[in-house]
This record gives sequence, C-alpha cells and structure tokens, in this order.
Amino acid sequence: MSRWQGPKRPPREKSGEKGPRAEPPGFRARLVAARAHRRVMRERRPIDEAIALETKTAPLPPADLGLVRAILTVAFRRRGTIRQALASRAATGEIAEAGPLQPLLETALAQILFMDVPDHAAVDCAVEIAKRDSNAKHYAAFANALLRRIALEKAEILMSMPDTVDVPEWLFERWSRAYGAERAAAIARIHRQEPPVDLTIFAPLSPEIAGRMLSTGSFRLETEAAIAALPGYAEGRFQVQDAAAALPARLVGAKAGMRIADLCAAPGGKTAQLAATGATVLAVERSARRAERLRENLARLKLPAEVIVGDALTLEHVAQKRIPDLRNNIQQNNKIEHGFDSIKTRRALNGGMFDAILLDAPCSATGTIRRHPEVAWTKTLADILALARQQRAMLNSAAKSLKPGGILVYATCSLEPEEGERQVEAFLADHPQFMRRPVSVESDGVPSEMLTSAGDLRVLPCHLAREGGADGFFAARLQHRA
Repeated sequence: MSRWQGPKRPPREKSGEKGPRAEPPGFRARLVAARAHRRVMRERRPIDEAIALETKTAPLPPADLGLVRAILTVAFRRRGTIRQALASRAATGEIAEAGPLQPLLETALAQILFMDVPDHAAVDCAVEIAKRDSNAKHYAAFANALLRRIALEKAEILMSMPDTVDVPEWLFERWSRAYGAERAAAIARIHRQEPPVDLTIFAPLSPEIAGRMLSTGSFRLETEAAIAALPGYAEGRFQVQDAAAALPARLVGAKAGMRIADLCAAPGGKTAQLAATGATVLAVERSARRAERLRENLARLKLPAEVIVGDALTLEHVAQKRIPDLRNNIQQNNKIEHGFDSIKTRRALNGGMFDAILLDAPCSATGTIRRHPEVAWTKTLADILALARQQRAMLNSAAKSLKPGGILVYATCSLEPEEGERQVEAFLADHPQFMRRPVSVESDGVPSEMLTSAGDLRVLPCHLAREGGADGFFAARLQHRA
C-alpha cells in the first residue's frame, strides 16, 4: 500500500451557516486527480502529461502534486479491481456518463481500497466535487452511498478479486498465447507491485547507498531516499536505469574507436553506456525537448556524445550531413589525436557509415506497465500494429547506414511479439545480408531465463522475481555479413 497520509477530517458545517461550503482539505488535489484521469482515458495521454495540463494555469504545491500522482498511479494500476467493485455494487451494473462521475469514483476508490488515506477524506472530497459539477451533482448522493458501502466491504472485495483482474482481458489473452497462462498470470501479479529502482554504475558507489548487485550487473536500491540526494549523483557516478533497459546497449559490444549511432536516444541511458566505453557516439532524437534532457544527463555523467535532433527514418542523410561538421571539428580543434591519417579519423569519415547501431524503437511500452500503468488502458491493438509498421521502416533505414560486418541491435520495451520476435523474423527474411548474432549467458552475462530459443533477449516483468522483477524488454543482435 502507498504510505500517503491524508488530511484530517474537516469540521462539519454548523447549521444555519450561509455562503458556499468550504473546500475540504485535499479538495484541489483530488479534483485535479479526477480531471487528469479523465484526460488520460479520453485523450490517451501519459499520467504526467495529463497532470501538467491540469495544473498549467493553477499550479499545486509539491505535496499536493505528489498526492495527485500517487492517486492516479494506483487508480490505473488497480483499475480492474476498482471497476469491478463499482459495477458489482451499482444497481444497473454501470456508472452513468455524468461529467467527471466515473473518474471521480475511480480515483476515490483508489484511495479507499489501496492507499493509507482516511476513507472519509476520499469520500467527502469526491462528494463535494460531484456537488459542484453541473453534470454530476445529481449523482452526489449516489456517489456518497456507493463509496461508503465499498469502504465497509473493502476486505471482502480485495479477497474476492482474481490475480488477473487488473489486466485488460485482451492483453492478458495475448500474453497467455505468447508466454503461456502461468507466465501471463505472473506478469499480472507483479504489475500490481511498485517497481524497484536500479542504477547503472560508472564509478564506484558510496558504501552509504543501500542496495545489492543483480545477476544482470545492475545495482538495485534498497533505500527510499531521493535519487539526487544520493552521494555520487552530482559527480555522475551512476544513472537510474532499469535492469532490463540496461541490457540492450551491452549487446552492441561497444569499444573505443567504434563509431556508433544510438537512435531514438532520449532520455540517454543507453547513449551514456555506449559513450562510457570510449566509442564515438552519435545520439539521434526526434524531440528537441527530449534531446536537451539527453544533453543534460550526459553533462552530469561527464560523458561525451554528439546529440542531434533528427528522425531515425532519415539516418542515412543525417549521418552524411554530419560528416562535414566532424571534419571541421577535427581541423579546428584537433579532436582526433593523429589527424586525418589516423584509423579513428578514417572510420569517422567513412561515408557516414557506422560500426554499430542501437535502435530502441518507439513501441507500445507494454513492458513498462508497472511504471506507467495507464499504458494498459490507453493502448490498443491498432496502436501495436501501427507501431510495428513504424519499427519495420526504422529497421530498414538503419540497415542502410551499417558497415559490412557491423552490428545492429534492435530493442523495444514491449511484450508484444509483433514488436519483437516477429519483427526480427520479418527483417531477416527481407535482408539476407543480415544474420542473427545470438545473445548468450557466457559472452553477454544475461541470465538464461531471459533468452529465447532463437537467441534473442526477452525479459518479462516476472523475471528476477525474487529480487522484485524488471521491466519487460526485447532485443535482438543482428550482424551484417561482411
């Protein structure tokens, strides 16, 4: 359960008092939570984006923002349970479409069922919000009665819900076909838990930081301290990066002297891993805002990489365009030690081609549902298929900029085969000049449970279960035949 402590119950109004009812403590935060919930579902926005839009003109204090985010995270993480509790106790089995009524009830039940918030605080605020809305005010008494009943029946509700209720049925069926019913159920169970925080280490960690090394090489924190307050953060000794997300960059086999492109690079975790090897890294990111965040991360870590705003679909043209810029840098700043005759220079100027390319492609992100629970309720099969087409185009584009014998690592944080295994099989069928370079326990340090029979990396959220699980990830290592 969340440890959020709600406000104390407000004093009741005295009979005969005039004027509008005073807002109960926590009213504004809960109002924003309900409105942001509605945005997430109607506009299919991420939670943080919906919150930002709702607070743009009327910012909330940090403590209230924390409450809003906590409510929404729980509301989507346990949405199946919440919706079933509502439907089974509403007379018609349905909740009326009355302004903010549905998101209001769902966010209130997130607090009542799963958060350490006094029930009366959640109920009073929800009822007051309903009363002040022209569409929902006629349902205020209904909301009050329904929420209070569920609060009384909380234990019964939580005991009766199946493990898989918080996964949309269509997604659970897909995972059952892909990984078997038992694994799909294990994924559903671990999605209910708060995700761990992992670090990728670039310099020795302070012994003051509590945690443990995982079999994948990441460091899992065992502290709730703010990341920026940990010793070594400002000095760039580590970065936050899920254990699964840290694996694809290692499959590249980056070394000093290699020229590597990191596509769709923000927020920059993989770029930093590649740059730390001494390789010359070109990080390509379509979003200017995200590219700036990437630069900031690299600056804190004190790692060099060239960051450009560009489209991964036009990598061939981007790479060619950057060659004159690199040549000027060499002439003016003597950045390459031995001038134009050095091996490193010849490689950097070799027609814009790369020794290796890492493509962490845009995807449905169903592997990150534990961190972004709204994904389960906002993504559709149409999204998955559209993204798969985009990924295929990106793979085809990246292949054109790879040197003979070069390595192409394709990765997605998706659990969907169309964005992983099937994508790679289609690529290999269309590109006979490429072959799969299998990932192995011995050479890549990847636990055997994370390897497919074909030799690809497939991390499921239920892997590393004893240590708290991981994000879902797929990666394949492909090599151009020299």
